Amino acid sequence: MHLSKRALLGGGVALLGTAVAGKTLADTFGPVAVRHYHLATPKWPASAAPLKIVFISDTHIGSPSVPLTRVKEIVDLANAQLPDITLLGGDYLISDVIGGSYVPPEAIAPEIARLRAPYGVYSVLGNHEWYKDGEGMWRELEQNGVTVLENAGREIATSDGGSFWLAGLADDTTRQPDYTHAMANAPADKPVIALMHDPAALTYCDTRPALALAGHTHGGQITAPLHGAFFNASRAPLEYSYGHVKWDEKDLIVTSGIGTSVMPFRFFTEPEIVVIHLSHS
Repeated sequence: MHLSKRALLGGGVALLGTAVAGKTLADTFGPVAVRHYHLATPKWPASAAPLKIVFISDTHIGSPSVPLTRVKEIVDLANAQLPDITLLGGDYLISDVIGGSYVPPEAIAPEIARLRAPYGVYSVLGNHEWYKDGEGMWRELEQNGVTVLENAGREIATSDGGSFWLAGLADDTTRQPDYTHAMANAPADKPVIALMHDPAALTYCDTRPALALAGHTHGGQITAPLHGAFFNASRAPLEYSYGHVKWDEKDLIVTSGIGTSVMPFRFFTEPEIVVIHLSHS
């Protein structure tokens, strides 16, 4: 059988299209991955026990791939990691995703409140909260036992008799991060973890935090192998859109999150939760 160049080309294009479609579906609707990072740093005291953190961001509940019914799966996956503390990077809400169905804060917060960790569950809010109902999301989370930090800090006691300072920063797009205010009552001898929605808020921080955590970028949401993110909706450079990066001598971990914004799909960016194992080097 003789195949023309046109037929071969058409077949190749069809196979490529099928592969792209399959990858898009897998990255958008596939299982939520658990990504582990092991960070040993001199900024975490030698006298302090290692800390296990679960970090979740950008669930965008109501986007096509994250209906409210899927939140149970995400929460169960997080709890199964047995973290010491669970930190949340915001953007629970949707505002602009094609094909989405808005879920209000009062429906979301009780599901998020099923998260369990001995040192507690803490959250910042993202730009999509403030586009829709930031005050409502803040109120509902607090009423369901999740502490919201915006330019505020909290000393977290640990089981070994020590403690660390958790500094939560405001969203960089819709609010004004104030690291100085978040650190105002931080004891000078305690290690610090900085929690933010947008990695651009790290520009307000000094080098004291042992670790900074951010979401917002979705890892680019639509990326390409060997290239990475094309866009990240942040003041942060594109190369800081995902993963563990060093930014001005600061350790930053950026998660790709779980849901979607604007376009209702992902490409080469899996949905994930992050587990960080923090210890002294």
